[in-house]
Order: sequence, then C-alpha cells, then structure tokens
Amino acid sequence: MPITSMILECGLGQREEVAAAVALLPCAEVVSAHQQQLSVVLDTATQEEDRASMSALASLSGVVCATPVFTNREDLPVPDLAFPVPAPDPSLFPSPLEV
Repeated sequence: MPITSMILECGLGQREEVAAAVALLPCAEVVSAHQQQLSVVLDTATQEEDRASMSALASLSGVVCATPVFTNREDLPVPDLAFPVPAPDPSLFPSPLEV
C-alpha cells in the first residue's frame, strides 16, 4: 500500500475549507496545519489510486500548490524483471597480467 505525504499550500483564508474537502477523501488525513499549509497523508491500496488521490488533492478548490514530500511503496509487488543474462565475452576483458 503506497503511503504518501503532501504539503498543500492554500489560498488566503481557505485552509479550513480545503481541510474539510480533504476529510471527505477516505484515503486522506490532515495531520497538521500551519499558516496557509496543510500536511496530508495518503494511504492507498494501489499506485493508481495514489496517483489519482494526489491529483484530486492538487485540483481541490483553494489549493494553490500541492507538493509530494515522501512516498513509501516498499510493500508493493516488484515486477518480475528476470531474464537470461549472457556470460560476458572474456576477450573483452584483458587478464590482469596483460599490460
């Protein structure tokens, strides 16, 4: 499950309105507020949901700037990139005794 933290910069006087809109997203939580900024954590099931949630936050009315700060994706499955690797050609690497 991706976990992403973001800073939302809100327009003047719009921080509470943005915080209320963030609270409507089931995967988002406002963890702190300072001046015109909100610190938001997303906890989603998939990368696609994570990207969609980040886009949704960035497009909220009252959000001037949305900056991803950290993303943890370590528990997502890694695609199988295994493929046969040919052995290196020894003629390409001179022996240490050859100078």
